[in-house]
Amino acid sequence: MLGGHSVAGITMGCTALTVLVCEQVEMFTTGERYVDNPLFPAALVFISALFVSFCFLQIYGMAITTILLSFCLDEDKFKNGLYEKKLGDDGEC
Repeated sequence: MLGGHSVAGITMGCTALTVLVCEQVEMFTTGERYVDNPLFPAALVFISALFVSFCFLQIYGMAITTILLSFCLDEDKFKNGLYEKKLGDDGEC
């Protein structure tokens, strides 16, 4: 499993970027789309980024584990000679 530091880093980065955009981009500092307090949009982004990053990293970790396990099983079968019947004399299928 990938560490919680990755989830925390992604979540905090998204939240900080949201606050920065709400405070620095002209579209959100003046006019109809003025954001008085960036806390509410930042909280929504925090919750959604936490959910998305956690789910993504869980799937990513599962894929890494699956590939590693498949490689280890393949190596074990090859060393035990289970592929000899399928391979020709030249080592090709």
